[in-house]
Amino acid sequence: KGSIGFTITAPDTYNVFVNGVKLDSREQTGNVTEIAALKYAAEYVSVPQLVEYRVDGLLNEPDVTVYNNQGDMVMYTPDENGNITIDTFTTSPIAPELSATVLQNAKNYSNFFSKDIDGCSNSVAPISYMFPADSYYLELAENYRRNDMRMYSAHETPVFTDETVSNYIVYTPELFSVEVYFKKNMILKLNGEARQDIVNSRYYYAKLDGNWLVVDMQSVTE
Repeated sequence: KGSIGFTITAPDTYNVFVNGVKLDSREQTGNVTEIAALKYAAEYVSVPQLVEYRVDGLLNEPDVTVYNNQGDMVMYTPDENGNITIDTFTTSPIAPELSATVLQNAKNYSNFFSKDIDGCSNSVAPISYMFPADSYYLELAENYRRNDMRMYSAHETPVFTDETVSNYIVYTPELFSVEVYFKKNMILKLNGEARQDIVNSRYYYAKLDGNWLVVDMQSVTE
């Protein structure tokens, strides 16, 4: 038996091969790490976790290949001890139709808060289609509608510029995240001054009852 040993940490949706042999539960150490960014999505659908594998007793430097949940090979760099950690997910191209949908949803959500979507003064109905019925975000929106919406400055219809949809990540067939960026330009009716809101957020979508719904939102920090 050889003396070479190392650990590999990777999402449980990925396939890891050492010298052509796929690792399974027999090589897992039991060390499992929850992925913090998927904490809220996990309340609605099953999400990937990071699992650790241990391989020992090799005579020669191993050939390790890792494939993501889309079947693509994943690049990695071992640390100084030969251990491998893959804790990020691979982005994919997004279909134009889905890209258009997530962009429009992000605009509608933004327009709710600036009083630019029909019916927003009366209820959260104009945005409720994009969230689960028990969503915390609908609760926040309702609270805002009741208490703060009336204070938003009157303005001309917003003009959106610099729109991008990027970093589309498919975690499972029931879960993806995507980043949406745009500038929302408004002219205030009171004094003609320009106002600009910038949206730069990551949206987590889960497939619930056949519909893609937003289960979490996180600001993207540069």
